[in-house]
Amino acid sequence: MKLHALPKTTSPRKRVGRGTASGHGKTAGRGTKGQKSRAGHHMLPARFEGGQMPLTQRLPKLRGFKNHGQKTAAVPVSRLAGLSGTVDLAKLKEAKLAPRTARSLKVFGAGTVSKVSLKANAVTKSAEAAIKKAGGSVTIIAKPDPSAKAGSATSNGKPGDAR
Repeated sequence: MKLHALPKTTSPRKRVGRGTASGHGKTAGRGTKGQKSRAGHHMLPARFEGGQMPLTQRLPKLRGFKNHGQKTAAVPVSRLAGLSGTVDLAKLKEAKLAPRTARSLKVFGAGTVSKVSLKANAVTKSAEAAIKKAGGSVTIIAKPDPSAKAGSATSNGKPGDAR
């Protein structure tokens, strides 16, 4: 293999501001006037609309609260009908009945269900009654701690201060 014979993969650097004959002279490809043509300019955020009232301020504020830290998969009891044996969050994720980002499981509602052994973080009374009526069992497991981070084995909670 001859290294000098290989095709070039990079193009040469564009030299701007070297006279009109170069094709990149005078304004050096920056256009005329405006913020982007100035030296040391900083790009504005994507939400900036040139002084017009931004969309985020024109719309009314959204009410309510959504906890993004705790992802709970809410599954109706009727979805467990096709499953057998021990049913937990991992098995529901495998069967694509729970989102893969879920960290805890809540089973709710009444309906027909086959005999299953359920392991969930929360179960409504009607769901528990339906499972037990079918001859199954329900085990409540503790919810994962959202504040506990994986891999933080430090003595006082500060990173890099483990002794």
